[in-house]
Amino acid sequence: PLGGAGFCTLFDSDGDVLWVWFKNAGDGTGATWGVIGGTGKNAGATGSGTTSGVTSGSVDGRAWMSTSTGTITRK
Repeated sequence: PLGGAGFCTLFDSDGDVLWVWFKNAGDGTGATWGVIGGTGKNAGATGSGTTSGVTSGSVDGRAWMSTSTGTITRK
């Protein structure tokens, strides 16, 4: 199972950025996440949510896919 925490940098089609932190549960059941900040239309954004357990991953364990739900509010 995946454990640990970190952040992701998400880019939209306009080039605006959204930074999100995450913390994995450590038992494979999922994670929590929250918005750190962003640029352009994402500047001042807030939000949080949850992520499902891993739905698929690479053989070496360095990449995986899951489904996230939550709310992001832009100013």
